[in-house]
Amino acid sequence: METPVDHITEKTACTDRAIIWILAAMAFTLPFGAWQDHMPMGITFAQMAIPLACLTFLISFAKDIRKKIYYHPSWLFYAGFLVLTLPTIYMSGKASIIYALLLTGYAALTFCAHNAANRYADILLIIKGFALGFATVLILSCLSYFKIFDLGELFGQPIVLEAYGVYRLLGTELNPNAFAVYFITGLPAAGALIMAEKSKLVKTGWIIFTILCLLGICVTFSRSAILGAFFGLASLWFLQGQINWRRSVIFVILIPICVISAFKLPALVINHSSAIQMQETNIKFRYRMIEDKEDAIGIRLEFLPVAIDIIKNHPLTGIKYGELETILKPYAVRQESPHNIFLDIAIYFGIPALFFFCGFLTWALLASFFATLKIENKEDRIVSALLLSITMGNLINGVFHSSHYSSLFWLIIALMFATMHLAAKDKNFSLASLLPPSKK
Repeated sequence: METPVDHITEKTACTDRAIIWILAAMAFTLPFGAWQDHMPMGITFAQMAIPLACLTFLISFAKDIRKKIYYHPSWLFYAGFLVLTLPTIYMSGKASIIYALLLTGYAALTFCAHNAANRYADILLIIKGFALGFATVLILSCLSYFKIFDLGELFGQPIVLEAYGVYRLLGTELNPNAFAVYFITGLPAAGALIMAEKSKLVKTGWIIFTILCLLGICVTFSRSAILGAFFGLASLWFLQGQINWRRSVIFVILIPICVISAFKLPALVINHSSAIQMQETNIKFRYRMIEDKEDAIGIRLEFLPVAIDIIKNHPLTGIKYGELETILKPYAVRQESPHNIFLDIAIYFGIPALFFFCGFLTWALLASFFATLKIENKEDRIVSALLLSITMGNLINGVFHSSHYSSLFWLIIALMFATMHLAAKDKNFSLASLLPPSKK
């Protein structure tokens, strides 16, 4: 006899599947970034995909109002965050309304992914969508580098440019550091796809994608992105297998290796590129670039006491969104934005908003960690470990950049909640199962 749950699942399976394909298409287009600004009205596909996914979910619910809606308790923290941030953003003018809509849309994105994903394969499909889109951009970058064909010239934005005597991968973002955040997802995703793929031919393709990621991340010159990507890859390896003391020791050893790589790789690439072209101008700019990279931490530390002073003066509500440049005029600082996800929220929206944001993330990360531990199937565990690892890598990058403005950041969090939902279906799980068996 057919149970009501099976009946509802069968009736709404098509619309749930449609949501997954919409999110996969969204993930595919994200690496194309600023090129989408040339679309009508400058609306990106990601901005269209979120309401389209919500509309599809409403259709699914309308087909059977008995459809069970799932939620996670940590969303209450995100709701508190929205309550404290949206009024400030809306009062700041029309330009900020888009950001307000995005913050609301990210909540809807998390809701849709959480309810639509019925299998780990659905989540992996979305990850593959991003990987294919990112691989396409990296291949186009290679064609541009070897001067075979540059698709970016059609949009007035070449993919690879020679600047200061070195080649810089601009990709689809005007800021190479902004483009670098895609590697925080791309490199761990490449590792996970190699682990999960059974076909040798397809696995070879993902290995090539991994090599492209390793080459591309070096020429972005973003140390925080390199650190986030390498840490995400190390975390993926640590979480996808059975955790024991040997694996834990190796993981601890890998952390300083990630840090050293993040600091040394950009300088090595700059020096190597400039050594090939020894013109005096290039040598001068080479040293300027190295000095800028070395001074980046100093600039951020210089901003820190100013940020603390602003927060002390506006602890509850923050400053008016978009007013930071005006407030910074009396201060002698060299940067006009916090370049830190937590300072950004505290300055603009106040300490209570930061509390809700941190509460949301902390609860989500802990829940995802325990959800990953309880998954016994190897392929499913790889998917869950991947999303947790990428989120931690994004937060490391968030210490140096305001990464919460990225649609990819929130898509990964949405998929992380989807894996938590699937893991929660295991009713036989207990914390005791994580402990080694007792000797009788």
